[in-house]
Amino acid sequence: MLGTILSLIVIPIMIIVYVWVSYNAPVLAFGVYHSRRKRKAEESSSKAFKPNEIPSFSIIVPVKDEETVIGRLLDAALKINYPRDKLEVIIVEDGSSDRTIDICMKYAEKHLGFIKFFHREPSGGKPSALNYGLKMAKGEILAFFDADNVPSPDILQK
Repeated sequence: MLGTILSLIVIPIMIIVYVWVSYNAPVLAFGVYHSRRKRKAEESSSKAFKPNEIPSFSIIVPVKDEETVIGRLLDAALKINYPRDKLEVIIVEDGSSDRTIDICMKYAEKHLGFIKFFHREPSGGKPSALNYGLKMAKGEILAFFDADNVPSPDILQK
């Protein structure tokens, strides 16, 4: 009789423990796996370059009739956290009919050497502007932004 009562108490408790472990063990294993993978990714992205190993970047921006957004992009480019001597922004203006040329020229004059402005007339289209920017680029790594992009300050470090 005591054995039967003990069986009625112990067996359900064992079943509950078995179900709980069966459910939580895979969840715990996935959490540990994900946590380790995330930590490895953070460690690999946070490894700093030595100053002489930092690659140079050229950011090429083809623009045409972008007066409403080009200032925002150039302001964001000025905030990019990267050594200025290893970074250049190349604006290739391709026959705009609005104030895009004036806005780009003001930024280029104010930030000589960092922002480079090239005006092309007549318009050859975006592919032609990109090819022209490629010819002017001096960076080891190239990035291409549209005028409506707003890059984060750490975009080149990532």
